[in-house]
Amino acid sequence: RMTKSTFRGRFMRAQRKSGKTQKQVALESGLNSGAALLERLKSARIDRDLEWLKKLAKALNVHPEWLAFGDEK
Repeated sequence: RMTKSTFRGRFMRAQRKSGKTQKQVALESGLNSGAALLERLKSARIDRDLEWLKKLAKALNVHPEWLAFGDEK
């Protein structure tokens, strides 16, 4: 059975693969805590927050397109 990947699901997968804690990812993406990161993930509008998405992708060592849309290009 195929399931559609969500932004949050891709984030969690990338975080596990990176071996970084939520706090580490938060700090590297410009936030001050893991709690702030979780709130941002819940409320993020990907189309309006591209700069943060790029920082988050860099912190996770993944492509921003994949993180935002699941695009494997």
